[in-house]
Amino acid sequence: MGGNRWQSGGGIVNLRQTAEVAALASMVSEHVVQAEEPIATNALHAYWKSSQLRLKCWFAGLRTSPPGRTTTLPPFHLRQQVCLSREILVAELLTRVWSTVLLARDVYHANDECQQLARHVFLGQMEARHEVLKMLADPNRLPSRETTAIDRLRRRVERWTDVLVGPMVIQYGVTDFAFDVERAKDHGPTQSPLSFSGPNAAASQLTLVGLTHAIPRTTHIDHARAVLDLAVARAVLTAIPPQALTLHRGTELSSLPPESDALPLPPSPSISGFRIADSRRKSGGTDRPASE
Repeated sequence: MGGNRWQSGGGIVNLRQTAEVAALASMVSEHVVQAEEPIATNALHAYWKSSQLRLKCWFAGLRTSPPGRTTTLPPFHLRQQVCLSREILVAELLTRVWSTVLLARDVYHANDECQQLARHVFLGQMEARHEVLKMLADPNRLPSRETTAIDRLRRRVERWTDVLVGPMVIQYGVTDFAFDVERAKDHGPTQSPLSFSGPNAAASQLTLVGLTHAIPRTTHIDHARAVLDLAVARAVLTAIPPQALTLHRGTELSSLPPESDALPLPPSPSISGFRIADSRRKSGGTDRPASE
């Protein structure tokens, strides 16, 4: 297994590959959480910036299907809404897993290096999720067959999220991003630490096989969102210590698309860390994703 799979489709990722990045983030979480060196500021900034831009693209796409629509959607428009819903749900898998890793790192080091950023991105993800759930609950928005298929994917994402965050729930007590804390705890003792080498290699391979069968290899139909999904994945992988990726060099998960195919990384802030609070739009004491 090599890097060609990541480089297919003109340097963009499909939904299954996004899920695989979440699996890798879970498998190498100890390396990220317990590393003495701080996570590179440019990696954190790229993750936040790309997530914010992607959120804007999601809501632009969601607005093309107004609530209460009773007429039949044109085929292309229907396909757009179905694909967008899938993208948001699978992106949530990576968001929840990576947010758990970042918060676990803060818990381990007893600091506040990543918590604001993780919660800020997660809040935006939850707003997009809410819109998808509203779409699924409205019988006038999508045909029942598509609604059923998307809801089945939602339930798969929720189960696999708890599988992947389970070890961190047990080891670090971070329950904030699990769907079902008890279900996550059930997976914790048997899954940690996952690795493609050592005694747990077989369990890791089975986990990955199960995940790849659960998540479709669906490609994006919107290039801007596809590029931003790639940028988010790259930011996560960039934040993983090189020695951890070296342990997984034999898998396709550790291969990155060429830099030229990815969204250019936004400039790093001139000071250490992020002032996420400065970029929030506050309304009634509730933090919302920033408008840029």
